[in-house]
Amino acid sequence: MNNLTNPLPSETSRRVLLLVLACAITGCNSPRITSPGSATGTVGQPFEYQITADGSPTSFSATVPPPAGLDVDTTTGLVSGVPQTVGTFPVRLGAFNRFGEASASLALTIRPGGSADSHDVLPGRELLLTAPEILDSVHARVGGAWHIRQSLARIAGPGVDVEAFAENWFSSWAVNVQVGGADERFATRPWVAEALRNAWRDNRIHLIAIVNRLDLAQFPDGDPSREPTTLGEGRFVYEVRDATGTRLPFTLIFEYALPRQGGMRESLVDWAQRWHALGRPALGSGTTFPESFFDELLDVTARFSAHGQLNQIRSNEFLSRPDGGPQPDWELREFHATEGPARLVQVPVAVTPAFALQNSLTLAQLLRTQERDILSGKSLALDASQQGAVSRVPFGFQWEAPGAPTRATFIASFNSCSGCHAGNTGTTFQHLGALAPGGSPFMTGSIPLAQPLPPLANTLLTHNEMDVRARLLAIHAGDERPSAALRSATSSQSVEDLIRSRMGRPH
Repeated sequence: MNNLTNPLPSETSRRVLLLVLACAITGCNSPRITSPGSATGTVGQPFEYQITADGSPTSFSATVPPPAGLDVDTTTGLVSGVPQTVGTFPVRLGAFNRFGEASASLALTIRPGGSADSHDVLPGRELLLTAPEILDSVHARVGGAWHIRQSLARIAGPGVDVEAFAENWFSSWAVNVQVGGADERFATRPWVAEALRNAWRDNRIHLIAIVNRLDLAQFPDGDPSREPTTLGEGRFVYEVRDATGTRLPFTLIFEYALPRQGGMRESLVDWAQRWHALGRPALGSGTTFPESFFDELLDVTARFSAHGQLNQIRSNEFLSRPDGGPQPDWELREFHATEGPARLVQVPVAVTPAFALQNSLTLAQLLRTQERDILSGKSLALDASQQGAVSRVPFGFQWEAPGAPTRATFIASFNSCSGCHAGNTGTTFQHLGALAPGGSPFMTGSIPLAQPLPPLANTLLTHNEMDVRARLLAIHAGDERPSAALRSATSSQSVEDLIRSRMGRPH
């Protein structure tokens, strides 16, 4: 007779038994998050959101902050705290048990906390700053942070002679260089180089606008729920004047990428709130600009001009020949900064065809083959030989091509430099400057459009550019009061429509 005894189960056996018992209860499944996919809170007020999940989770996670002020209890799954930042934040939720893990997305919207923070977007203080109190301030004069000498010195970099840097740039107009592989030839303009040298020497290049282009922030496929890929631009616009102080049809636009500080979504919200804060009542109203306003505006402009990246400088110029020769073309040029040695180099004008392609079969073919992409918001793709070395703009100009699809042609033209500054918007090329002292129709109200902007299927008879910019600023800042003037057809467009309408516009 065998005397058998039952040994105590090993640790491995014990774990197996426990696992079997757990499976009987949970079904051996990893968790599944069941809590809502969206939540809303208010700045400065207590907030709670409970992560819930099937499968008896043993721990939780949430990618907070952002926004600042919130944290997650990894044992209970409670997200709580007092949020400090306005905006919409994509939060990644997690739930874990011994069988695996689950993840889900939470769209967390934090709204402004009170009337002191929430206000109508004021375009003249938040989007297009042209008030004399700003342009005539000490900050725009020689030695000031916004003067062109300071701007060019920052672009040239430390240790670079800004006088030599400027002279090298001005000389670009006096020589007919090859531009980025484009075979288009354009006339030299030595009188322009001389006018720039003289205006630089006598400090006759004046600031005429500080511009917020947060509306140019880019999202994959125009989907604002995804992480932005760029944050838009901040700009200084300068105008050349003659020896008598008369404004000349010659502007220089310095366009800087807004730099990130942390995550891209967090940075977009931060930039939106900084621009939007310039219009709050505490910083004055109408033509009242207290020192506190200038302190905040200086901080905003320093963040992009001192620490950002220069995307490009564009010139917009139509100076008559001093010798009375043939009237020159009105043209726009584009320059990029390079290193080693530091200089500004002329490049083809972005998404603008060579002038020789107007009414050509080549342009018609490009528009036909790219019609679907253009209607979805993408730019007209051009190779180096098809891009314009300069953007030539006869009055009333817009791009046309025989047999090309009408709507795609209009959109490509509207998104080009030449079409946008002429026939497609009913302007005389300059949106700001000597020939548009109060701003062109494109900048000041609704303009008639021949075709709707992408990707709208309905007919849009007018477009209000500043209202679109105001609405996008309010959306990114998390403020539901975009603009008292937002009454145009654009107010019925979705956020996705508004953002996609920016996708094909490099400037």
